[in-house]
Amino acid sequence: MGFRLPALGFRLPDRNRAAIPLIQFLCHSRGSLFEIETQLALAEQLGFSKPEDCNALQRETARIGQMINGLIRSVRPAASAA
Repeated sequence: MGFRLPALGFRLPDRNRAAIPLIQFLCHSRGSLFEIETQLALAEQLGFSKPEDCNALQRETARIGQMINGLIRSVRPAASAA
C-alpha cells in the first residue's frame, strides 16, 4: 500500500515516504511564487511600481517557476517508481 498525494495526482510507495516533505515543500514554494506574481500585477496596476520593473520581475518569477516545476518533475518519477 502506498501513500497518496491527491493534489499531485500520484501515489508514492511506502519506501519513498522520505520524498513527501520535499514534494510538499516544492508545491508550497510554487504556491508562494503565484502569490508573488499576483502582488507584482497589483503593484503595477495600482501604480506602486514601474511596468518595466514589474516585467523584469515577472520574467524572473517565470524562470523560477520553471525551476520549481523541473524539481517537482525530477522528484516525482523517482518517488512514484515501484
